[in-house]
Formats: sequence, C-alpha cells, structure tokens
Amino acid sequence: LWKRPLPEWWNLLFPLKSGPARLTRHLVAVGDEVYTTLGINEPLAALDAATGKTIRTYEGTRTVEEIVTSGGVLVTVVNPDRKPVDYQQENANCWPERDRASKRWGWDETVDRLMAFGAATGKALWRLDSKIVPMSLAADGRRVVFHDGEAVVCLEQGTGKKLWRTGVPRSPIIPTGWSPSMVMYEDVILFSGQK
Repeated sequence: LWKRPLPEWWNLLFPLKSGPARLTRHLVAVGDEVYTTLGINEPLAALDAATGKTIRTYEGTRTVEEIVTSGGVLVTVVNPDRKPVDYQQENANCWPERDRASKRWGWDETVDRLMAFGAATGKALWRLDSKIVPMSLAADGRRVVFHDGEAVVCLEQGTGKKLWRTGVPRSPIIPTGWSPSMVMYEDVILFSGQK
C-alpha cells in the first residue's frame, strides 16, 4: 500500500544478526495507526496505517529505544544520551564478534527516560528517569513494569506513580542480542533475568 524511507538506520550486520535486540520494539500497530520512528534518531511518529502519512509526532522522543502500548497509552523508553553506533565488523567468526559487540555495546546501565503519552492525542502524561534494562518494559492498561538492573519496578500506568519495587537477580552482562523477559498476565508478573 505504501512505503516510507528510513534515511539513517542501524548497520544490518550489527553484530552479525545479534542485536541490537531493542530494534524489535520500534514498531507497534493498533487499529488504524502505526507507531514507529522514521530513522534511528527521529521522533516517535503515528502513521495512518492505510496511507503511511504522518498523523502526529511525540515530543521528546528523538532517541526512542522501545515502544509499548496498552489501553490507549504509549509507553516509551528514550535514551537521551544515545550516540550512533558506527559498527564495523572485525572478526569473520560470528561468536567472537558477538562477544566483542556485547562487551562494547551491551547494556551500560545508563539512565533512560520512561515517557507515557496519550496515543490519540500525543499529550505527555508523565515521565520518569531511571535505569531500564532493555526489553524488560511491559504494560497491561493499569500498570507499567520494568527491570532497573536490581529490581522489578511497578508503576500506575495513568500517572507514573510507583506502586511497588521488588529485588530480583540479573545476569552480570546483558548483551546486545538478548535481554531478560517480563510477562504480565492478570495479576501476575513473570520475570526471567538469567541467561
């Protein structure tokens, strides 16, 4: 039906198909709208699913890393300090190359910005600066949860108010192509943080 150019994106070989894992969270479709970025450092945009035309953009999301939606709210992880990665392959063997990339570009425990928006309006609802482990973000319409490297944190989705925090173990290194898993089902939150 349509296509849009992405003028700047990650190197397709980064690092030999082992990441960055967060790219899988750059595209969400709900109803008649598609939410994505139109370049690696472009703001989050809502596109008309039938035409591809930009309907709205979301302020403060130029370096969005993840997008999750639930109950009409977009929850995003924005890394305000992200620098473009100029990946150049150094080893033809994929396993040493994966290990090199994970040591250099794996999760570095920087503070990200968790931002919630009204999906249909683009209005910012709340913001929280925190460490956020890649791909640990989940939402269910009432709550938002994520792993901050030491604990699972639960927030009220509509306000960002902290509801609880519970310590959990994690892998000592979180590489570029793998991350802990967080699943929400009714009143249960399942977390797996060991590789």
